[in-house]
Amino acid sequence: MKTADNEKVKKISFISGYSQETRNMLNLKVLTSGHVILEPGYRHQGFLSLNRMQIIIQGEGTAYINGKKQDLKAGNVYIFPLLNNVELYNEGVLEKIYGQFNLNYFSLDIFNNEKDVLVKKFDPLMIERYKSILKKGSLFHAKSLMYEILDLFSDTLDKIIRQKSSLYHRFREFFKICEEQNPLHVPVSRIARMMNMNEAYFTRIFKKKFSQTPKNYMILQKMNKAKEFLVFSDISMRDISEQLGFTDQFHFCKTFKKNENISPSRFRDKMKNMYA
Repeated sequence: MKTADNEKVKKISFISGYSQETRNMLNLKVLTSGHVILEPGYRHQGFLSLNRMQIIIQGEGTAYINGKKQDLKAGNVYIFPLLNNVELYNEGVLEKIYGQFNLNYFSLDIFNNEKDVLVKKFDPLMIERYKSILKKGSLFHAKSLMYEILDLFSDTLDKIIRQKSSLYHRFREFFKICEEQNPLHVPVSRIARMMNMNEAYFTRIFKKKFSQTPKNYMILQKMNKAKEFLVFSDISMRDISEQLGFTDQFHFCKTFKKNENISPSRFRDKMKNMYA
């Protein structure tokens, strides 16, 4: 079976229980994936702008998500939801498969405002197959693997998606602007009026539901789109800034570094050749 067809099979399997609208609007984007062996004493700390998947093959580690402890054990796969502060470390050698991704319903990531780590057992006999998929080094294969992993969490994801579906429809006008226009140029006050709310109330209720302000959400969407351009294209920083609606290249680079703690040029160099 061809790679693209295989990806479609995985996707159909993953979303077959949902409505036609949900099937049409679910969109998986995988930014990075790989297989690594971490030396003893490895530590990583940061704010997740993307969801993170980790399959622990051997060894043990510890994670803290917003200060809450989560043991990392061999034989488990973990999903860390985006927009949370996470600290990861291991005292001994730790081997894992990882991936960073968005799973969007329209323009809303279904893990938005989720605070708990998702954990599932996986079949150890599948590890060599997972490794062989990653060795092929293509985006199609990375997405196919991610669909397969997400299928392990189908019951939990089904509940989350149904909850997010109602949220999407409540804020439909806002998400339409994020999808179809340049949201950074649309004042929040105007969006609030379109939704028959005043700006203060709209901002307060949006932050309660999504743990961030509407403006910060708009910026996050731009940063994720910028990462796609940086990883999967060779277009210049100037062209990226224009396509994303920034006033100039300097403004784009400054915003990217402020939100990602790395310059866009260094980010591109770091991710270069991630997919052959």
